[in-house]
Amino acid sequence: MKYIFVLVFILVFILFDIRIGYTNTSPLYTHLTYIFQHASISHLIINSISFIVVFSTLEQFVSRKIFLPVSFAIAVVTSFLTMYNVSTVGVSSVIYAMVGLYIGVTLFYREIKIVDTRRYLLNICMVLIGLTISMLKTNSNFYIHIYTILLGFISGILLSLKENRNT
Repeated sequence: MKYIFVLVFILVFILFDIRIGYTNTSPLYTHLTYIFQHASISHLIINSISFIVVFSTLEQFVSRKIFLPVSFAIAVVTSFLTMYNVSTVGVSSVIYAMVGLYIGVTLFYREIKIVDTRRYLLNICMVLIGLTISMLKTNSNFYIHIYTILLGFISGILLSLKENRNT
């Protein structure tokens, strides 16, 4: 399934331009379509690889029937909080929501044990580096990244609490 999403990202990149991204004056539907478009080929490649890696990691802990709709919903909702004159495009908001879910679930679901703490902390450091780069780049919508990872984290905690009660 993750490869189907990447294929869609590639097709949208080829067939459309960044006008399907959202701005503070764009049509309502762009708050959904922005996820599928990317600003450049390097943006597309980095986000596609990140999407595959995070998707593969998260599906080990949470059903994709849960994490995909939650992550996409978080990305759509937070897009209304971070509107600018410049178009926002890319699946990174979904990726950060999935990362937040992953962190929330792995830290709070008692059935999950972190086997390799060093590797886990290295992953967290990589996320922090990505956020730092996003903050420093003037053409990156840093706030949507922060909002999506936070809402993903909260969703991961809530999901863990629900699962902890059921076990």
